[in-house]
Amino acid sequence: MWASYFIIGMALVSASAPPPSPEEQAAVIEATRNSALTFTDKLPDFICTQITRRWVDQGRAPSNTVLAEPRSRLPGKTIRITQDENWKLRDTLTIQLSYSGQKEQYKLLLVNGMKTKESYESLGGSTNYGDFGSILGILFQASSDAKFTWDHWGSINGQPLMVFSFIVETEHSQWHIGYETQEIVTGIKGLVFIEPKLHQVIKLKISAEDIAKKFPIQKSGVELDYRMQTVGDHDFLLPLKAVDWSDTKSVATKNEVEFRNYRKFSADSKVDFDTPAPLPDNQIKDVPPDHNEKP
Repeated sequence: MWASYFIIGMALVSASAPPPSPEEQAAVIEATRNSALTFTDKLPDFICTQITRRWVDQGRAPSNTVLAEPRSRLPGKTIRITQDENWKLRDTLTIQLSYSGQKEQYKLLLVNGMKTKESYESLGGSTNYGDFGSILGILFQASSDAKFTWDHWGSINGQPLMVFSFIVETEHSQWHIGYETQEIVTGIKGLVFIEPKLHQVIKLKISAEDIAKKFPIQKSGVELDYRMQTVGDHDFLLPLKAVDWSDTKSVATKNEVEFRNYRKFSADSKVDFDTPAPLPDNQIKDVPPDHNEKP
């Protein structure tokens, strides 16, 4: 059995290596905060293809259920699908996402591979907007008073990462969960995966905490992955995939959203009607801290 090792700079770091010193940890969080809060300032104008696969758990909802979906993102803990759950693909949406002047525009191209004249805004069910910095801001802004604690050395697709747990109390939070005409603010907790050299957030796992017992949604989740993407002649850190879900007493839903084919924005950019296959799991799956590999 060989323990997992990561190369950081010129040093070989074991997954079971001791954590950085408290001073080093504080410096990493502060550098990451500065990077996160200027994230949208660095984004170029671009166009990409957004593929959204919307699922419903038929084990808790009949097939003819009319979903009353939330008005805003539903953040929450990481999705862990088990064989007891019965997720059924509701539909697949192919969307042209344009980002210009720090504003987003969504053009629905295909529904289940078929061209449509329906607008993205008029779709029923859960839709996704804006994972280009708002979540990072909510976590790292000073008013959130987030408490970060070292968790472990991690890795995704061979990339070494520093993993911190965090918690934001409800009284400091700006995390909103909406359902029909109702909306609440909750606390959050989770994990943030940080690239050690550039102090960039590569992955976020967030769970909503202290949800009011009478609120229709009792569980919700988001997991967001960022990667370097080439736009024009430069590389930028941009979203790769987001998975969010919500769970009421009668129905569970989740959206798997992938961002593909980034390119430089122009008014006459060619529309891409292709729907790429789902991303391989190894591009987003994090290696647990006690992971070992056989020789």
